Amino acid sequence: MEETEHKLQMQDDKGISTSCDSSDSEEEEEIEISNEHSKIDMKRLINLFSCSHRDIIAEFANVETFLVSLDSLIIECTAHSYYKSTFFGQTTVLNAQIARFLEQFRRISENVKLVIFSKLSLLFKRDPDLDFLRTVAIAHLRQGPYKNDIETFSSPLDPRWSEFLQKTTPSLFMISTDSPLNKTNFTPQLQTIMLDALTNRALPVVPLSRLVINFTKVNAFYIEPMVVKWPGQERFFELFWKMKEDEDEEESRKGKEPSVIPAFSLSFEIWLQCVQETSERLTGEKRNLASTISLMVEWCACSSKQSKMAPRLLTTRQAKSAPLDLPWMYQLDSKLLREFVPESQMMTSKNQLQHQTNIEKELKETRKWQFKQIEEDFEKAPEKITNKWQLKRINRSRQKLSQWHESFANSLEGRVTNLLVDFSRTPAFAGKESNPNTESQPLKAKGWPGQKAGGGGKKNKSKEKPEQIREKNAKEKEKKLLDDERIRIEHYAEGQNAIAALEKALSELRTQEMKALCNYKIVKQAAKELLANTEATRRRKAITIVSHLKYAFNEHWEQMNEKQQTEMVNIWVSLGFDPPKGKIVTEEAGTKKLDLGMNMIYYQLEYAGELIDIQSDPQKDDRVTGFYPDAWQRKMLDIVDKNESALIVAPTSAGKTFVSYYCIEKMLRASDDDVVIYISPSKPLLNQVCGSLYARFRNKTMKPGKALFGTLTSEYGTDVLNCQVLVTVPERLEAILLSTNPDVQQFAAKIKYVIFDEVHSIGASHEAPIWEHLLLLIQCPFLALSATIGNVNLLHKWLQSKTKAQANVHLIEYDERYSELEVAIKKIRKPESGKLKLEAYQKGNESSILPMMPYAMFMLDKIRRFGIPEDSQLTARQIIDFYHFAAQVDAKTKDELEPCKFFGYSPGKLVWISRSELRRFENELKKRFIDWLEHDEEKVISILERFRHPIREQLNARSFPFFQRKVVLETIVSLVEELQDEEMLPAICFNEDRFICEDLAKILCDVLEARQDDFEKSDEYKAKYQIKDEEKLSKLAKRKRDDNAKKRKKNDEIKEDQREEIDPLAAQKSKLDAMLSRFRLRARPNADKDIYDKVIERMLQRGQDRPTTQILLRLFERGIGYHHAGLSAVERGGVEVLFRSGHLAIIFSTSTLALGINMPCKTVIFGMDNPLMTPLLYRQMSGRAGRRGFDHSGTVIFVAYSTGKICRLLTASLTKISGNPPFTCTYLLRLLAFAQQDTGKAKIVLSLLRNPLALYTGDMKKETLQQQLRMYTFFGVQLLRHLQLIDDQGNACGLFQLASLLHEFEPGNLFFIHLLQNGIFHTLCETLKGDELKDELIVVLANLFTRTYLPISFDIKESECKTMSKNELSQIALVSLSEPVQKEIDQLNTKAHELYKRLLSMVNPEKTLLDEPFLLTGNEKNEKENAFCPESLVSPYFSGFLRDESFLPTLDLTPKDHRGKRYYLNAYAIDFWRHGSRKALIRENGLHPNHVWYRLNAFKSVLEKIAFGLESLAGCCDPFVEVMKSISDDYDIKFRVAFDMRLKSSY
Repeated sequence: MEETEHKLQMQDDKGISTSCDSSDSEEEEEIEISNEHSKIDMKRLINLFSCSHRDIIAEFANVETFLVSLDSLIIECTAHSYYKSTFFGQTTVLNAQIARFLEQFRRISENVKLVIFSKLSLLFKRDPDLDFLRTVAIAHLRQGPYKNDIETFSSPLDPRWSEFLQKTTPSLFMISTDSPLNKTNFTPQLQTIMLDALTNRALPVVPLSRLVINFTKVNAFYIEPMVVKWPGQERFFELFWKMKEDEDEEESRKGKEPSVIPAFSLSFEIWLQCVQETSERLTGEKRNLASTISLMVEWCACSSKQSKMAPRLLTTRQAKSAPLDLPWMYQLDSKLLREFVPESQMMTSKNQLQHQTNIEKELKETRKWQFKQIEEDFEKAPEKITNKWQLKRINRSRQKLSQWHESFANSLEGRVTNLLVDFSRTPAFAGKESNPNTESQPLKAKGWPGQKAGGGGKKNKSKEKPEQIREKNAKEKEKKLLDDERIRIEHYAEGQNAIAALEKALSELRTQEMKALCNYKIVKQAAKELLANTEATRRRKAITIVSHLKYAFNEHWEQMNEKQQTEMVNIWVSLGFDPPKGKIVTEEAGTKKLDLGMNMIYYQLEYAGELIDIQSDPQKDDRVTGFYPDAWQRKMLDIVDKNESALIVAPTSAGKTFVSYYCIEKMLRASDDDVVIYISPSKPLLNQVCGSLYARFRNKTMKPGKALFGTLTSEYGTDVLNCQVLVTVPERLEAILLSTNPDVQQFAAKIKYVIFDEVHSIGASHEAPIWEHLLLLIQCPFLALSATIGNVNLLHKWLQSKTKAQANVHLIEYDERYSELEVAIKKIRKPESGKLKLEAYQKGNESSILPMMPYAMFMLDKIRRFGIPEDSQLTARQIIDFYHFAAQVDAKTKDELEPCKFFGYSPGKLVWISRSELRRFENELKKRFIDWLEHDEEKVISILERFRHPIREQLNARSFPFFQRKVVLETIVSLVEELQDEEMLPAICFNEDRFICEDLAKILCDVLEARQDDFEKSDEYKAKYQIKDEEKLSKLAKRKRDDNAKKRKKNDEIKEDQREEIDPLAAQKSKLDAMLSRFRLRARPNADKDIYDKVIERMLQRGQDRPTTQILLRLFERGIGYHHAGLSAVERGGVEVLFRSGHLAIIFSTSTLALGINMPCKTVIFGMDNPLMTPLLYRQMSGRAGRRGFDHSGTVIFVAYSTGKICRLLTASLTKISGNPPFTCTYLLRLLAFAQQDTGKAKIVLSLLRNPLALYTGDMKKETLQQQLRMYTFFGVQLLRHLQLIDDQGNACGLFQLASLLHEFEPGNLFFIHLLQNGIFHTLCETLKGDELKDELIVVLANLFTRTYLPISFDIKESECKTMSKNELSQIALVSLSEPVQKEIDQLNTKAHELYKRLLSMVNPEKTLLDEPFLLTGNEKNEKENAFCPESLVSPYFSGFLRDESFLPTLDLTPKDHRGKRYYLNAYAIDFWRHGSRKALIRENGLHPNHVWYRLNAFKSVLEKIAFGLESLAGCCDPFVEVMKSISDDYDIKFRVAFDMRLKSSY
């Protein structure tokens, strides 16, 4: 990868200059304003900010605060094409528009704030009609449910505006800068508001244009804040807010009758008559609209001024009871359709359509198409290989793969593990029936199934000689074991790193006596090391000694002798703790040499929270090896034993995953043919599962042709249909379940269990609909695992309802995280533009890692509305801080909740706090906190201020835009050094930008290398460590080794002090290596070198020529790595293995390591903020810190994150799962093809259609939603029939295989089928040749299959000028297609629109899509023109209409907004075809560097699937097939060259 980095500067005559660091990574720009006068072009300035079109709510939970400019909203509502200002009742329409807009966002966030800037009223007054509408709208809102959500400020310069933003920390601000359709110019003032948010508030802006609210998404343009140097900004803004009247409109109107100008010149009698007629037809909230009109009438009667508008009275109409007559329809006789859509039998049409030509038959006859089955790679039968050389090569490859699996498994489970299952022996629990009447009982069977307890034999029989011999041998063996373990303990106690060695030995010792001795030695050694420290340092480091003292008192007191017991008590007392009752204390202990200055209760809370036991009832269970499962874990095992289903929700690291392997083991023991499916949401997790399967189950003897496990992803598959455990991703399992291939269906019938890992993906990923489909399609028990679900009871209810015919679905919840999680913020300085200036770290200085209390980020308004998140559990230290601050403001709390009193402590009594008692203490504090919020708010404010005090300076600094990329790059070295000194490594630093990950790793590596180079040039190195005369020393060492060998033959002993003299070269190298280790980062000092060597060897074999491999190998030498999707599977696997094995101390990763990956670390660093960082993703990533069995506690550190984002991540509740769009037209096609196989599958399809998750999660009435889904199904089936993808019986036919192959690219796949059937592509092949033909086909396919918006500011004319001057090959924007192609697309669009509108209008009792208030927008013609408004900011459809872009498979190639403004789509796919440069796509097309690969790969995948599908259906003789194969190959070559990838061997 070529690396360039230089400064770009641009300046114009308006005084605006921009600068940025240009590289492959995201450019971090700075805007500098040199002019302070009014000539600054604010529109151009706004256009310089980064703008993208995306789902704006993807990163938000349901507790976010959204700001909406009410002034802008009113202006945009009146700008809709359906809004007719000359018609009566437009205030009713406007109020309905505002209410509809706010209702839609209320479903996303309950905290929507409406912002009014009162000085804008002076502009509104220039237009009497608009001023009247605004006044009525505000009055209506102040009387309704949003009355408490309206905030008024004079202008963005109002100090209260700043205070409001600091208190609410909103997530985004929705505002537009467009003026009303009349001549009044609001734009400059609105632009100053937008610029203030972007430059001074670090507040993202969402323009109120092309904002589309879908089922679960809100797609809109999103403008991100940037750093702007603007010295005279405030004075510049004042120029636009110093208007003629300088008084606050709201204040001037208080107590006065509003001066309103009537919008319509009508008499009072006509107004009253219209209001009364309208009120009779409206109910509920709609009647409130009529009440507002009545208020308007009174104001109009008092006004003497007349409007210039031409009045026209709308004659309201009565609802019609229209018959179910459709604009067009095909006759269908489908039992499935009749059962799901009973209304279909009553539907008629005067335009009954019938296909004149059978497309399939015509293609067979005229084009000689063969219509063979399209088989994906995993569906094909494996080739039989007879060539000996090929067989050897395959076997060698399999051996290498097995070796890699072994290395991977060792890094996961350890080289010596007791998890390996012995399939030659029957486990004690086999055949044991679970007792349903008990929650869990440890099984005690020790023999084979059916064996009698006791073993038989006569009672009281004297021991025979063989038994005596065995007993004697056992005693001798036990004595030898004790002696060996004692020698080992003494050896470790005298060596270096004694405590670490002893602790490792403690976990491996087998006898209780030696465990007690080892624990005693650890305490003694720790006490010695603690003496030299100050009290503050002792408190931090005394955790080791206190934990082992606790172990001694509770577990091994009886195994210690009196002297050891006395020493234990003495050390306990010397720490300053009260002597335990009944224990002997010597005088020396009273000197308290190790005094910590606090009693044991306060010490546990403030420093030793990791010692607080969970106490979740662990008990021995023969079904589990390696640990004692807790009560809730035993319940999981019971459920699997009963072959039932479970939804299991427990925090990361709690220990829920092991039940998956128990389920797999149970199935593997029971059968050689049954299958378990393990669904992984990511490839790294998939690889990890495969490693664990190999580590645990590789001993099973498989049948010939069978494999233990297989894998299947979108890129590759191994042993898919001949394995017993298939590890796959969601979309691939869906392909298996819906396949029409008999062999695949035979495999699917063997599936006995499905394990869904990270099941919360059903509501939080782009694959969410697939997860929902899978849970409805499977016909076997399942385990659904997750750590983060907000509305788990609702999800459980849905799972139970959809599985009535299956086993019961249990719900298991566990909310206690095993290890505590501390939160901290990195102290940063304000970065300046220019070159990087690395932050220096000095050991002993004040720490730059500032601990923070999560409650410091809470705002009063959010707590009132949403309370404290249920999963927000504090650490022991945070809880005691909470108590101290609460005690300072409330004397009653200080007394009643004093910790010693609360936990029942008294001098001499050993009180070890449990986690349940700690939670009880926390909940008592929370109750009082919430109570004060209601009755004594000042106390809450005071406590929050105390929480924020230590980090206030940092929070203030992060409240403004800052150079996030620069901050994280400059601070990473000093941060890692501090973490190393504080023993907080290993660590994972998350950054969603893969180039940032690489840059951070390289900077850290460069610094370490430079320091080593400097050291090797120093006099110290030359004098003490430089190896001179290496050849001479090597010969000398050999001679001494030979002499030593001779001495051994003579049985002469070699003294210890002579060993170094034997090989001085080795000794010198060892000494040098120890010194150079200062310049390497290591998580473990004695990591297994064999694992390291195997990883390096594999990476060199598989990717020696890859630039990324060379970079990683260099980083590995310094204990550093990075991990992202751009790496190869070998590279990613190597990073994971080395990190787990302790060779890497820090890795920089994207979210690829967020989901369920076993990458235990002590610290998680959140480097640079990004819009994709959601509260859910934060929980997943932070869960990597402090994993069970590795660390008692973990730490999360925020670096370059804004205050608002930190607040959002720490205060958001668990994400609630919502329903997804249940199906699309193509998915209906796949279901119909699946259902036609047999009646059993038809029942499965019917169940899926009737039970979408949306029925349980939405706020819509079930009956309304079900009816809409039935109408949509009928629409989809009719459209599929129109495209000849199903026949008149509802069975799949024609080109359905090709449409299904391209299912993920709807609606492009359906339009491609339409163009193919109508001969468009074959016509092009006949009229064009060579490159001209390829270019035209690429243009057509890019229009069909790519939908990436250019920024909102894109100007097609300006772009054409730039393209001519820079790169004539870049088109930038998609332009219009040729007339024949466009005509066919328009024809299909029209057909779909006609039928869709009519069918969906049937759901409304009024038989129209328009809601009642919107009937006031015009006559019958107006309704027909605006019955479908996809571009509307506010939908005029009837209340309850379910809207989603995926429901209507149409293709809008010229998208517009509600004002009619054109927006352009990115032509990146065409431009890359022309020039093959990814850098040009970043520079000219504006693609984010991280997105280039994904965008191009997706389009390349389309080309490959089209070529593959056409070749299967048509054969090789068709000219269109040949050219598509050529295009696919050419595009693949360009792609691989651009990304430095190997070309396929076939090229």
